[in-house]
Amino acid sequence: MVTVEAIEWGYILHNNYERSKLASKAMLGIHQMWVHSKFRKQGIATRLIDVARERMVFSMVIPPELVAFSSPTEAGVKFATRYVSHVAADEKEVLVYDCS
Repeated sequence: MVTVEAIEWGYILHNNYERSKLASKAMLGIHQMWVHSKFRKQGIATRLIDVARERMVFSMVIPPELVAFSSPTEAGVKFATRYVSHVAADEKEVLVYDCS
């Protein structure tokens, strides 16, 4: 399951789980994401976010560097870091945002 929303700004998440004070451009907010424990590590969450990036804006695929996550857990931060590193090979920064 994934719920998403259109957003304008995100903040870089630092290694100490603090976010930057300066806003960065973002377009897609991952509000909630969950995969049953029996089905994790199968690429389901990655595919859900990929589909959201492909379908959120008509005729555009939102770049992974414009995806932000709301209040990720420790496991969520690990996933987000892997996702951003995997999809955007030169991008290593995870964005977080304040959900509405």
